[in-house]
Amino acid sequence: TFERDISDYGDFVVECGLGLKTSKPPVIDGVLSKGEWNQNAKMRTNREEQVQILLAQQKWRGVNDLSSDTYVQWDDDNLYFAARVTDDVHFNNQDSNLIWQCDSIQMAFQLNTAGKQEQDNTLRTEIGIALGKDGKFVLCSYAKETGIEGNFENCELAVVRDGNQTIYELRCPW
Repeated sequence: TFERDISDYGDFVVECGLGLKTSKPPVIDGVLSKGEWNQNAKMRTNREEQVQILLAQQKWRGVNDLSSDTYVQWDDDNLYFAARVTDDVHFNNQDSNLIWQCDSIQMAFQLNTAGKQEQDNTLRTEIGIALGKDGKFVLCSYAKETGIEGNFENCELAVVRDGNQTIYELRCPW
């Protein structure tokens, strides 16, 4: 079961469905083929209040500046993630655990500690994916529980930049 909790984001709004179980795993090739990703599980970001600009002198200039459609699916063996990001300029000159500072995707997963007043942030794991330096794919992780940083093994990643769009596809075993 996937749950979404965006309470830490105040008025931040995400239009999304929950990740859906799939009977046909997507091909991880950087192409979002028709019928490959369930449209009912699409999360769309296309409004100014959904965008966080890290540089004070910059402002969001509309959907051609930055917007995305993202998808989450799963089966008994894997978690699947895809995104089509429209961005007028792609920039990431970082590698490994610093990719979050530039154009990238960052996801956080946390063990559900139901019944506790506060979530235990030590049980959180983050995954970062990017088209980094020299056009190389970057997949990194940070496990808050242990403080260990590293690359995921047995995951499959494809990132393709075409015009003003970057396609990310990821498969990670459970």
